[in-house]
Amino acid sequence: MQFEAAYSALFDALWQESINLAEADLLLPVLQRVFTKSEAEEILEATKTEEVKAGLLRNTEHAWKDLGAFGAPWFWVSDGKGREEAFFGSDRWGYM
Repeated sequence: MQFEAAYSALFDALWQESINLAEADLLLPVLQRVFTKSEAEEILEATKTEEVKAGLLRNTEHAWKDLGAFGAPWFWVSDGKGREEAFFGSDRWGYM
């Protein structure tokens, strides 16, 4: 449940409030909508680790090279029953 709340807070901050989530001082208050201050600070600290950076690179390369991702927002959606499909553009949110 916390993942969904965090995703929603980040999505709204980026797409509805035009907050630059690449700036840690702007991202921290958004994370604090869902997490405690210490949890949000821990999350930001984790982004500086080589393990997290390597994971981001792996996931990005997989999305781009293997799944054909392009642009933003771009989503790979699975129904959990074997059906998967890519969606591009915020106007496709309702189809997912």
